[in-house]
Amino acid sequence: MYFTPKVKLDGFTFDSESEAGYYKELKERERKGEVSLLTVHPLYPLQPEFRNAYGISEKAINYEADFEFYDKTLKRTRVIDVKGFLGQDDAFPLHRKMFDFKYRDRGLCLEVLRYSKKTGFVPWDDYRKLRRLAIGNLKKERSEAVRKAERIKYVMTETAFLQSKQGKTPQEKARLTRLMKEKGRLLA
Repeated sequence: MYFTPKVKLDGFTFDSESEAGYYKELKERERKGEVSLLTVHPLYPLQPEFRNAYGISEKAINYEADFEFYDKTLKRTRVIDVKGFLGQDDAFPLHRKMFDFKYRDRGLCLEVLRYSKKTGFVPWDDYRKLRRLAIGNLKKERSEAVRKAERIKYVMTETAFLQSKQGKTPQEKARLTRLMKEKGRLLA
């Protein structure tokens, strides 16, 4: 379980700063008339209480989302859960499937949003794609930097060797000239 400090705002207690931040964003959108019917921490029954085959009473399963609101732009009701990462709640994947199954006839599905300073609030799957892309770009940049550093090291070594050599052949002089030009480009 991942613990973040709770945030109190407008009489509500939010599980994280990200969740409180999304609430502020929704309140601003509500003020502008983009959303309506905002509900904080709506409760959805997923399975009623029942007695199992041994006669033991099993508790009902309910899911508490972070927000429900009507999005006037999309013309539909949205149910949102803001997550820092999906592994923070072991039961969440199961609850999400149960929710999507039970409420699909009402046109509802549970949307999971992730917040980052670079992207703002984005759907979880989009965030994962962006993160993979960013990591791939960083790896590519790193490998290019490593290749360039190795080439600089090679050029510096060869240049130093050829400069120190007495009685250079015409081929060695031409090679030294090429290496000096390359050295200038690499270090620019």
